Amino acid sequence: MKLLKKVFLMLFIGSLFMACSDDDENVENLKVSTTKCELSKQNGYAKVDIEKGAGEYTAVSSNKDVAEVEIKDNALYIIGYGPGSAIVTLTDKDKNKKEINVTINETIVDPVTTYQIVDVLKGQTRKLHSDYEANKYIWTVQDENIITLSEAAGAHSIKGNVIGQTRIVIKEDFWRKSGYLVNVVEAFDIFWDRDVFNITMDRPGDPQIVNIASGNGNYEVSCSDPTVVSLVLKDYKGGPNDSYNNPKSVVFTPLKEGSVTVTAKDLNTNKTATMKFTFTLKSE
Repeated sequence: MKLLKKVFLMLFIGSLFMACSDDDENVENLKVSTTKCELSKQNGYAKVDIEKGAGEYTAVSSNKDVAEVEIKDNALYIIGYGPGSAIVTLTDKDKNKKEINVTINETIVDPVTTYQIVDVLKGQTRKLHSDYEANKYIWTVQDENIITLSEAAGAHSIKGNVIGQTRIVIKEDFWRKSGYLVNVVEAFDIFWDRDVFNITMDRPGDPQIVNIASGNGNYEVSCSDPTVVSLVLKDYKGGPNDSYNNPKSVVFTPLKEGSVTVTAKDLNTNKTATMKFTFTLKSE
């Protein structure tokens, strides 16, 4: 009888150890308040609390066109942008991981309504000029295969890796504040800083300046009627502009009333850009 009791006691203690072992295996080393998020125009972002983990957290979204993620004060902020699905993966310093599934069924308005267009040649580096260079702003690239973003002496630069287009998003905390639409190209397109130039003056002869905003640096200019306006190429004296590529200024000197088509030609690519110029004398 005593032997039977000992056997039962050993089996009972063994079962306790097994239960404890199973519980240890099921312990969540990294825990969040939810693993599913559905975002919409009315609910554009979600806060997910980190309830347990080893610290030094990082998070990444599998699809930045759908949602991006920031970590602040031991919480994830998942910000929605467009329809689709994404997986946000949270990792702590012990390499524990937790996935949050994000679903969006509609386009959520981007607070950055206009992205500044900037071109960079493949294989070359270009310095950017931004009002958002302070430490409180975070710069991120949507596709790091297309460009490499770097920072030195308080200014950002981009290097074109492969032909294509991507965005740079500039954020304060987790909110988008500004951004660039970056094109990596083999050669710059040529274009003026305007499509139409209309002026009205008391008399002919007063010079006016218009800029060739973009091209590859070697230009010639002409017009459909040289008796209406004379054209002279000059060095560009304006300040830095991230949307300009090898700009040049053109001095327009009106000679008589009339309308002409002014053409700028990029001698490196043989591409042209035209602009309509009209000069009118003020009536007495």
